[in-house]
Amino acid sequence: MAVSPDGRWLVLTALGHLFQLPTTGGAAKQLTFGPYYDSAPAISPDGTSVAFISDRETLSQGNVFVLDIASGRIRRLTNEFWADRPAWSPDGKSIAFLSYELLGPAGDYWFVVPKGLRSQVRRVGVADGKVAVLSEPGFARAVAFLTDGRPVWSEVELESEKEPAMSRLAVATQAGQPTTALMVEGVADRIGVDPGGLYLRLYEAASPLKNLFPQRERLAYLPLGRGSTDQIVRVLLSGPERSAQGVEDRGEGVRVYPAQLSNPMPRPAFGVANGSIYLGDRGKLWRVDAATGKRDEIAFSAEITFDFLPGSPPPAYTNRNPASPTSILTPRLAPDGASVIFTAAGSLWRQPLAGGESRRLLDTGGFEWGPAALSPDGKKLAYQLSEGADQQLRVVDLATGRNQVLISQPRTGRYQPAWSPDGTQLVYAYYEPRAHGPKVPCVYLADLASGKHRKLADGNPRWTPSPHFSGDGKWVYFTADGQVHRSPIGTPGAGQPITEFTEFAADAQVSPDGKRLAFRRNDEIWMAPLGAHRVKQDETFRLSPRGGHNFAFTPDGTSLVYSSGADVWLHPLKDGGQKQVPIQLKFSTEPPPPVLLRNVRVLDFKVGGFTEGTSLLVEDGRIQWIGSEAGHTLPGNLNVVDGGGRFAIPGLFDVHTHTATPIHPQSARDVSHMELWIAYGVTSVGDMGSDLSTLNVWADRRTAFGAPVPRIFSYGSMIEAMPFIFGGSAFIASDEQAREVVRVEKGEGAVGLKSYFTLPWSLHHAIARAAVQEKLPVRAHAFTREEAIRGVLLGHEGVEHMLSVNMYYDDILKLFAAAGTRWTPTLPVMFAFIPEAAPVRTAMIDTVKRAYRNGVQLLPGTDSLNLRDEYGQAVHAELQNFAQAGIPPLEVLRIATQHSAAMVGADKLLGSLEPGKLADIVLLEGNPLDNIANTLTVWRVLLSGRVFEEPQPLTANGGEDVRIPDDPHSGH
Repeated sequence: MAVSPDGRWLVLTALGHLFQLPTTGGAAKQLTFGPYYDSAPAISPDGTSVAFISDRETLSQGNVFVLDIASGRIRRLTNEFWADRPAWSPDGKSIAFLSYELLGPAGDYWFVVPKGLRSQVRRVGVADGKVAVLSEPGFARAVAFLTDGRPVWSEVELESEKEPAMSRLAVATQAGQPTTALMVEGVADRIGVDPGGLYLRLYEAASPLKNLFPQRERLAYLPLGRGSTDQIVRVLLSGPERSAQGVEDRGEGVRVYPAQLSNPMPRPAFGVANGSIYLGDRGKLWRVDAATGKRDEIAFSAEITFDFLPGSPPPAYTNRNPASPTSILTPRLAPDGASVIFTAAGSLWRQPLAGGESRRLLDTGGFEWGPAALSPDGKKLAYQLSEGADQQLRVVDLATGRNQVLISQPRTGRYQPAWSPDGTQLVYAYYEPRAHGPKVPCVYLADLASGKHRKLADGNPRWTPSPHFSGDGKWVYFTADGQVHRSPIGTPGAGQPITEFTEFAADAQVSPDGKRLAFRRNDEIWMAPLGAHRVKQDETFRLSPRGGHNFAFTPDGTSLVYSSGADVWLHPLKDGGQKQVPIQLKFSTEPPPPVLLRNVRVLDFKVGGFTEGTSLLVEDGRIQWIGSEAGHTLPGNLNVVDGGGRFAIPGLFDVHTHTATPIHPQSARDVSHMELWIAYGVTSVGDMGSDLSTLNVWADRRTAFGAPVPRIFSYGSMIEAMPFIFGGSAFIASDEQAREVVRVEKGEGAVGLKSYFTLPWSLHHAIARAAVQEKLPVRAHAFTREEAIRGVLLGHEGVEHMLSVNMYYDDILKLFAAAGTRWTPTLPVMFAFIPEAAPVRTAMIDTVKRAYRNGVQLLPGTDSLNLRDEYGQAVHAELQNFAQAGIPPLEVLRIATQHSAAMVGADKLLGSLEPGKLADIVLLEGNPLDNIANTLTVWRVLLSGRVFEEPQPLTANGGEDVRIPDDPHSGH
């Protein structure tokens, strides 16, 4: 917000638009319109114009625009990647602003903390648009003008373990050189000016994690000319927190207003005029008497004209039971060149190139992960087995079937084993735990004769290293943080980079002769020649638009073998002619036997409760009828389940999870323990960022073997931009790449898209436009209120998450409801770190309560990040959170079933128990309408009519042997 020089009116930002309002309150007048995000207003000294930041015209992060209030005419002043926080000079001839540059992968998101951005203070002429630089690049946070016309700004020195964050208040001299006026403890995030000094909005810490939670924050006044310029003011953040009233005199003219502010991200501006401070806090406007600290609310109302891009509904869900694989992972050509080894439906297979049916290699009950590595003589196979809660790295003798277990541990991630040229050693990825943060995939070496393991190099927490030997066995190559490295076998260390890429690269492979490099960019395969120097970006070229997630050199290095969907290809590198390898693999499509549920109480949303004890027939995976058995002919081969008066509800949903990606601190998300979902009655999940080829293999496993795998509604890989965070994402840098990624994701079966927070807003726009063309919905983060509002502007179907420092007020909640934007708050993520008695936890529950009362369509999601809960378990915690927010149990169940099914386009087949719908059913011991916690009393689960029961294994057809526990909190 900004206040006019005469103190009579304000300009404020509401829902991404500018409004004018008398300082006495009343009806606000809308000043800006259109599907743009307008913010950071600053009023000219003569009161005729407003400078502000907007993404209009340039579709940038934001540029400086000037609005003529009388005519409504708007013109752009700057052409920056990201400009923010404008301030007028006293003569009205120039505007100072901050110009931001991203420093790291989280930079775009952590604009709320200094370490994510590098900023520079600049000045633009209002008449000629010429830009001058006022400071060196650093961590500037706020800029203003003193009454004598000199610019003043704050620069932050980040805190350390021993020292707090500090802010240097710099003033430009008449010669234009900055000089330090004062050092202040804390982060000086906003500056206000009066003739005698500066008002500062201060908070304690600049680190990202500390900004996720409430911290001490104050408004303070410091007179200028206090004496020594190197004096540090350390008293501003100290002292007890008080109510909204009062002011403390700290001596030498220093005043502190001890009312605790609400810690929003980013911190909003405030205005100063005529002895009053005007600020927004907790969704309201306030006038603070600068002398007494007395705080009075400014009552106002506003009607808003809101334009936004049209979104798309999800494609209608169709239940498929394919007779052959829809996805094949990690094909590898055997050393003799006669067959291809690959993973399909979670099992390892061999396909002879001469023809004939594919043959299963192993007889295990778990998921057999590739890449399966055949030894150089072709006699042994190294592979990873994930079964139950554990995973193993194994070497099997193909002639005898004898297994050698090299590693056995709880599920963590993919080992990606590779053989040494002489067949005596294996190199693999091992996920080392760290005291803080995610497990790190390090490169290890195993000597098969001695059984000894030793570490070669550290990897990067968000990258699968894909380690492999050089052709001469002297080096190990691996990928980390977008670059390819090599490490000598005899000298452990971090490895030496052999690339200097400026764009994304992952899962690199070096040919056996050391002359070629292949790597993944999105789903594309790229290559470059290898020589004595590091490979540069301009030496790379695209070999194939598909296959990047599943490729390798053939043993002789003359070709690549890769898969795309269910197709496997051999691609010779000399002539470039592709040859398809026919995969002859068929699955059984026979449905499970019919099931009669007898004496069950069926949830009927239409009548608002459970029926009396009745019967329900399931055949061909669908509900045929519900009611009395009289008058019905029962089929043969009938499986009768006596429900004993138990309660039947539709299968539950978790609409925000990650089931096949290593991005979270629980690295096991890459080798997912899928059966846990079924054990907890969660039969459908919305995957918000995973490799689609892996997800489709899980789906094939359910249909081929009747495995306990939920229905997966995929939103594809998370879409990022440089600089990036996760090696498993899809990356874009242009509108053209955005269109290509969206088209590929849809072609692979995505029901929507995940637009990730590392994207600049120009690329968020590109994704939104491409999604409309391809008729796919978009979901995106809404950790900040700005993200939430921009999401509605871009037509996003859903916004995700809520932080403890950025709870939504009624204006945003009403906007969600009016635009039909769904909200998945994922409370279990934050609640894993917040004590139950903490006031902020209560405030977050209250935000959900207000959302429900305002008509926002809420959805259950967990983000798979809750470190205390397993897959499935956190869904029940979220349902209890919703009930605690005052949502009736029947509506909580509707949210977790009907509404969730509609979100993914499956409401015609899922979400309620009715004839003709798919038989995803959960039988409960207790009535969830009496206590929503009774959703945890799971007795039986049906998925497509297949019964998973205790004490029998969750699957009867060779899948994982996991049982539903008596007490779901006891673990699996």
